[in-house]
Amino acid sequence: MAFFNPDFYKDVATNWKGCGALYIFLLTSLAWLISCVALFVPMAQVAKNPDMNVYLDQLPHMTIQDSKLSIDKPVPYEIKEPSSGQVLALFATDRKTDTMLKTDPAFVITSNAVLTRESEESSKYSYAGRSETKDGVTSIIKFSDVSQSIPKFELDGKILRDLIAQFCLWLPIGVFFIAWPAIFLAHLFQLLIYGGIGMAMASGMEKKIPFATAMRLAAIAITPCIVITVLLNLVKAFVPASAAIAGIWAFGSIAVALGYMFMELNAIDPPAEQPQVGLR
Repeated sequence: MAFFNPDFYKDVATNWKGCGALYIFLLTSLAWLISCVALFVPMAQVAKNPDMNVYLDQLPHMTIQDSKLSIDKPVPYEIKEPSSGQVLALFATDRKTDTMLKTDPAFVITSNAVLTRESEESSKYSYAGRSETKDGVTSIIKFSDVSQSIPKFELDGKILRDLIAQFCLWLPIGVFFIAWPAIFLAHLFQLLIYGGIGMAMASGMEKKIPFATAMRLAAIAITPCIVITVLLNLVKAFVPASAAIAGIWAFGSIAVALGYMFMELNAIDPPAEQPQVGLR
């Protein structure tokens, strides 16, 4: 009825009580729940991404203990890009020094550290340990930094895949509970703003209304915007290209809410004039 029902607008203005806070709490809770459920769709696509799983399947079982890395594959062991065969990372746990050769790929993992080759420009802003050799600047992350807090650390493609799946499962749930209060407070603040605008609009239409009534009407005015936003979130979950429409709607919804506020005020009857009581 919030989309277009003048009789409903009159009922909200004359018969409803309060400022609409409970209504907007229930509405935003339901809307945010639906939006977070829709987030499961892209998260499931991430967890089952075949391109990602191709690389995860190549990972050896890695064990870091006493600041030393060991793997269950013969070394040197390469991680390759499937289509081109280009080597992306190299496990060289038999290497005696933590240095990179000119023929090495971008990432080299020795028994002591992860080595990455830096460009001259990016090396200026690196906070990791660095060593400069004739083959360039190497960024070094020592396994000893991990072993200080974790005595034994194990990782492989299956473990990492399970971690990603758990992250994709719990992220929408966490987003719902963490952002839920903020979403409600934002809409409550929105009611205050639109309520003030509604009173100004009503004054221009020679219809004086209390601020609580203006807030109730504001809650109904933003209802279509919230519903449309939820629908766009659902579409965006299945059609990522529609995200641009959602971005445009974020600004267009302001005009729509103000338009509904005007329609609601226009549907309200002006206050009846009090009969003049004269003296006989």
